[in-house]
Amino acid sequence: MKNIINRKNISRMVVPLVLVCAVAISLWYVAPTPAKALQIEISNPTTGTLGSTYSFTVTVNIEDIDILPIKSIDLEIYNMAAPSSYKASCHDLPLPDQASATDSRVYTSTETGGGQVIIVANTASNWDYDYDYRYAYGYQDPGGWWGGYLGYGYGYGSSNGVTSITFDVSWTPPTGWPTGNYQVKALVYGDATHEFIGTGTTFSLSSGGGGGGGGGGAGIVSYCKYVQAYTTASGRFIKDIYITSKDNNVRLDIAKDTIGLIHTDSLYTICIDPVIEPDLTAITDPLIIGSIYDIKPDGATYDPAITLTITYDPDIIPDGISAGDLVIATWDEDTGAWVNLEGCIVDTETTSISVQISHFTPFAIRAPESAPIPATFTTSDLTISPSQVEVGENVTISALITNTGNLSGSYEVTLEIDNVVEATEEVTLDGGASRMVYFTTAKDSAGTYTVSVSNLTGTFMVSEAGVPVISDTPASFTTTDLFISPGKVETGDSVTISVTITNTGDLSGDYEVTLEINGVTEATEELTLDGGASQIVQFTTTKDTAGNYTVNINDLTGSFTVSEPAVPPEPINSLLIGLIIAAAIVVVSIVTWLILRKRIVNQQV
Repeated sequence: MKNIINRKNISRMVVPLVLVCAVAISLWYVAPTPAKALQIEISNPTTGTLGSTYSFTVTVNIEDIDILPIKSIDLEIYNMAAPSSYKASCHDLPLPDQASATDSRVYTSTETGGGQVIIVANTASNWDYDYDYRYAYGYQDPGGWWGGYLGYGYGYGSSNGVTSITFDVSWTPPTGWPTGNYQVKALVYGDATHEFIGTGTTFSLSSGGGGGGGGGGAGIVSYCKYVQAYTTASGRFIKDIYITSKDNNVRLDIAKDTIGLIHTDSLYTICIDPVIEPDLTAITDPLIIGSIYDIKPDGATYDPAITLTITYDPDIIPDGISAGDLVIATWDEDTGAWVNLEGCIVDTETTSISVQISHFTPFAIRAPESAPIPATFTTSDLTISPSQVEVGENVTISALITNTGNLSGSYEVTLEIDNVVEATEEVTLDGGASRMVYFTTAKDSAGTYTVSVSNLTGTFMVSEAGVPVISDTPASFTTTDLFISPGKVETGDSVTISVTITNTGDLSGDYEVTLEINGVTEATEELTLDGGASQIVQFTTTKDTAGNYTVNINDLTGSFTVSEPAVPPEPINSLLIGLIIAAAIVVVSIVTWLILRKRIVNQQV
């Protein structure tokens, strides 16, 4: 019998297979290709002033075809001539855990290395946080169209569709930085190998003519984290999470499977609030070192205990106290006293103290009871009464002196009027004690006098007898804190624009706030403010035409971008393509087998 499977037969089998592969490859390439994982858009004004607020927006758009999760986002603002010397860096921008949510963070000048930055994050619909595993599509790890898991991260897991996150950024560039050109850069990290970078247009910063100080600083602010997404109905945490205060000095670590309850219900949010006046007076203690933080909600319990870590400043620890002796204390409302917690672990390298807690109250770092804290005095509550008198009439000046140490000590209180020492008084106070000190003065000449008591200042006015004194300054208005949110919308979507109006005078007055968009008056609002009062004025606008729009409110400028509605790309139907390829191979194989079978039968005959 002849060799049935000869070269000619093999070639006749190979040709159809090659044709099938060619058809399959062509089907693959004509199918829609995956879109880019995400796009970064930055809208920023072209000019700004050193020492004044510079506002802009950063929008990260995630395409419907791709589910690469966002792990973290950083922001950099730098001088283009010397980027390494003059750069403000914000790491781990706030990322809300759900759709249509808002989160914010204040970065101090120390954190950024170049001025305070306030960031407000707003998520669009379909935004989600997926803590489960899922297949990658378009960008995958470690590789291959059909393999690899990305793990958990930000993006849209169970919620499908185009989504985005917008950051409204307010930056106060230091007055000592050079004038010239600057640029904004956003860095979005998807995993160890995928990094996306977006840059804004170049803008110039000019001198502010002497600055005007930092406005007193933002101080520490409250922070609340939505945690219900991480818990079951019974209060069990489904993953490890951590929560930090806005100033990064307090951290809570909650382990997976911990049961967290508020009475009998699962937790909704956890907040870390600084304790401020007037609440601070009730729980102050000379042994407290640093700030006091109130962790809420009250009544929350944890089983097992969770970890609380508070960072301390070595420079404010009094002499004679070792950092290793510091403890974390909790405020006991029933007894009205601080209670030192057992099991505190001090890490002098990270300057932090950790302890296990099972409930929430105010917490603070405290020196041991036996610690000798020398007498240290503070002056507060400066009062000048009356503030207007006639020549020869008495003015009473008072201030509260407090010994914040736990040892007794003496302090000399000095009253200066127009930088001249008017009187002194020495006070002796036990540790933790306070005393009000009073001075009385009278002036024989009309005028305005400046009072200073231990760096606290105030004024009073003296007039000639029978001559009325007009001391109140007329209403004068300033416009600050221009916010435009979101910075990028589609046609027909709403944009919210707000500013803060402040009456810096003493008398009440009226003021008209005018919103201009692209040089055309869009809306006006008239308000009446008492002296020293502030009010946020908010406008809402929509645009039916795509383009860039410049906003001007009383000489504050910003911008937003309007685009046509995005058309979701046609997804790749990989299953259908695979079925077509498989069916073609089966058909060709059957036809080839029939042909060969017929030839075998013919040759056998």
